[in-house]
Amino acid sequence: MLRSAFAGLALFVFLSSAHASTIADVVFAIDASGSIGAVNFSHEKTFVEDLLTTGLPATTEVGVFTWSTSTYNLIDPLVPASTPGLTTTIANAGYVSQSSYMKNAVQNGINILTAGPSDDNKLLVLITDGPPNPSAQSPCSLVNTLAADNITLFVVDIANLDGLTTEACLAADSNKSNFFTDKDSASQAIINFATPPAQTPSVPEPGTVVLSAGAILALMVFMRRSGPRQSRGTAS
Repeated sequence: MLRSAFAGLALFVFLSSAHASTIADVVFAIDASGSIGAVNFSHEKTFVEDLLTTGLPATTEVGVFTWSTSTYNLIDPLVPASTPGLTTTIANAGYVSQSSYMKNAVQNGINILTAGPSDDNKLLVLITDGPPNPSAQSPCSLVNTLAADNITLFVVDIANLDGLTTEACLAADSNKSNFFTDKDSASQAIINFATPPAQTPSVPEPGTVVLSAGAILALMVFMRRSGPRQSRGTAS
């Protein structure tokens, strides 16, 4: 019985070191300001709903809120993308049509993401037409905060009104590879971020490998030593 317990422990340690699952936390910040317009606001919501129903893995943890002069939380804290009624809640969100407090929106997304598990991959999707209004609401000062919290930022301009020129400070590189002006490219990038590589085992840390090898070696020694003692006992 003790031998079986040792075997189970060694096997568990080994398998745990060889495999790991990847979960992504994705927060959508939907622009509900006056410049976006009611029609484009509806398009923004449909964009997110389609991702939840046909694109993102069901294990993805999702947060969604609309923003304008204030933030209007729809889902907080993070919930699985497959949560019943999630798309209905988004569809029922009302259009506010006020100012574009973009800095507050980015900060709210950061707050939601940092409240989740620290080892999850984190993505903030800022859906907007820009620019911030008033200009003091520029989110540029939050670039270092995003980096420190390991949060990736995608900026999506479905309305394609601003061309994302006023949010250039948020670009991860000079090519603005995380900026999108069409929903198809944005959707695919978000899905790629949230989907872990298929059938790809993680590489164990060196310390874990040593621990696994030590456990297996100890098990082998124990089995060799315990075998002869049991034979001599039965012979007497």
